[in-house]
This record gives sequence, C-alpha cells and structure tokens, in this order.
Amino acid sequence: MHEKQRITNHDMSADGLRGIASLNVTIHHFMAAFFPSVFYFHYPTAFTKNINPNALEYFLQFPFISLLYNGHFAVMVFFALSGYVLSMPYWSGEDIKIKRRLWARYLRLNIPIAFSIVISYCLFKFGLYKNIDASTLSGSNWLGSYFEPNSIWSALALKSIIYDSIFNGDNILNPPLWTLRIEFIGSIYLLVYYSIKPHKHDFIFLIICSFILYYFYKSDAVYYITILIGGWLGGVKLNHPSALAILFFLGLYFGSFVFDNKIFDWLPNINIFDNKNFYNAMGACFIVASIINGYGKKFFSFPAIQFLGRISFSLYLLHFLILCSLACSIYIFLPINILAVFLNLILYLCVSMFLAKIFTKYIDKASVSISRKFSYFLFKK
Repeated sequence: MHEKQRITNHDMSADGLRGIASLNVTIHHFMAAFFPSVFYFHYPTAFTKNINPNALEYFLQFPFISLLYNGHFAVMVFFALSGYVLSMPYWSGEDIKIKRRLWARYLRLNIPIAFSIVISYCLFKFGLYKNIDASTLSGSNWLGSYFEPNSIWSALALKSIIYDSIFNGDNILNPPLWTLRIEFIGSIYLLVYYSIKPHKHDFIFLIICSFILYYFYKSDAVYYITILIGGWLGGVKLNHPSALAILFFLGLYFGSFVFDNKIFDWLPNINIFDNKNFYNAMGACFIVASIINGYGKKFFSFPAIQFLGRISFSLYLLHFLILCSLACSIYIFLPINILAVFLNLILYLCVSMFLAKIFTKYIDKASVSISRKFSYFLFKK
C-alpha cells in the first residue's frame, strides 16, 4: 500500500473514532442530566448513589455497558487522537506543516468556540435555559449547577470569547469548554515538541517531557501526556491482527474503569494521578493505537460514522446548549417515564446533529480556511 493511501485510510478511521467519541459525550451529558444515579461509581463525590435502582439503572451501571455513555473516556480518546492527527506531518516528512499548524491553532479552535459562546449567551439572555428547573425533577445537582440567573454578563462573555475560554478554561457559558483549554495548550506543547524533537532516543525524550509536564501540572498532567503519547503513536506501526484486537479490547477494559468494582479492584492505585483519569487515558491510547493501525477500518468507514466525524467538533460545542434548552424544556413538559425520556433523547440527538451540520458548514469550515490562510501567509514556501 502506498504511504499516501495508508495515511488516508488512517485519517478516515481517526475521523470515525472522533465521531463516535463526540456522540458518546453528547449522550453522557444527557444521562448525567436525567439519570444521574448511574454515575455514582464513576464520580462518587459528585453524584448520589441510588440504593434502590430500577432494572434499567442497574443494567446501565455495568462497567462495559457504561462505555455507551462514558464521556470522560471519550474525552481521553479526543486527546490521544488530537496528538496523533497533529503529529502526522512529522511522521510523513512534512515538517513545515508542523509550524503552520502551530501558528494556526488559536484561530482554528477559537473561531468556533467564540460562536458557540455567542449562541449560549443569547440563549441565556432570552431565558431559554431550563436546566435548573429540570434538575429539581431529575435530582441531578450537576445539571442545576449551570447558568444560574444573573450569573453572566456581557463583559464576562466578551472576555470568554477572546481569550478566557481557550487560555484559562473558562466554561461558564459552555461547560464542555474546559477540555478545549487542555486541547489548545496541549496541542501547542505537542507541536513545539515535534519542532525540536531529536530523531534518536524518541521514547526517552517522551518520558523526560512527561516528567516536566507532571512537575508543572501535577495530576492534570495526565491529559497533556495523553496528547503527547497520541503523537508518539503516529510513529508506531503494528500489523498483526491479533495484536490489534488485544489492544482494542484492553482499551475497552481500561476505558470502562469505575470505582468499587471487583473487575477493577486488582488494579494498583495510582497515587500521582486520579485512578479514573489514569486508566481511561491508558485505554484511550490503546484504542487509538489499534484504530490508526487498521483495526475496525470497515466499520469506521461507514458513511454514517464518517458523517459523525465531520460534525464532531461542532457537535461537541453545541450539544450542551441544546441539552439545557430544548431537552430540559421537553423533560419538564412531558411525563417522567422511560418512553418520554427515550423520545427526548432521540429528538435531542437529531436536533444536535442537524445544527452541528449547519455549524460545520458555515462556521467550522470557515475557521479551517481562515487559519490555513493565516499560517500559509506566515510560512510561504
């Protein structure tokens, strides 16, 4: 297989995996809003345990079933994928693209972020967020902690648009944006890393950089290290089908990690990192390593999966706004039963994907074009 064709196939698989991860996060927040008790074993300090769960809640709490809505694991997959995709020009010998991506990164990420904040501010000002009312019915204190009345003003929104979200992780107008600060800062570290990285002793250099990140970020360093490892995976070639299958299922296992479960009790306690962060990061790296080397290529090439990949960033930016407005309004209006919640989920997903498609066409693609033109202006051949 030619190198160009191999990279194209890997891009498609990476896009498909990114789409699945984005859908997972979208479902994750819906579940946290309306089925909060199922998250107790994931976040025992943030969610309350239901001592008498119904059959559905009991079923949803099983570790491997919870992968369907384990958004934290999906975020770790995002980080590993980001490292892989951003470092690809280095592994294909196109070092100039590393510099271009470095200088394009702010515009590429912050233009869509800024538009999502503007949309959220308008929804807030017009009183369309109903999450606080919905939280009193669902019992999700997490859901009720956002968009409190009189908590957001125009100067705060403007600051968030220009720099506070992408540099400082401000997420008052769009809660999932805490990850975009890590994505932005981590991608800068990664691109600088591949601008100066020596060709020899690559793994040793990776370890040294990981220790430096831990020195500055302590337990949060796991996120940045995941991005670095994702980039390093671009230079790892695996071809044996059995090895790829083992990596994939190990990824699912570590991605399923929950506290206080016999399946995971034998795993050592990681004192320097939160156990869930560490094992989910490990699982994400295993999953990405298997997928970029061809595992599940046919599945991730399906048109529906590729569609999710194309709208993944827009879906990630918009879904929480739709959850707290449309989905919460429907939850308040309809009777609280399984059928009504399921119909709400379907409508929420459909509207989120439809609006993400529009956002991708008019905002996200424009941000790609603008950032590319800017970087090419700086680095003309």
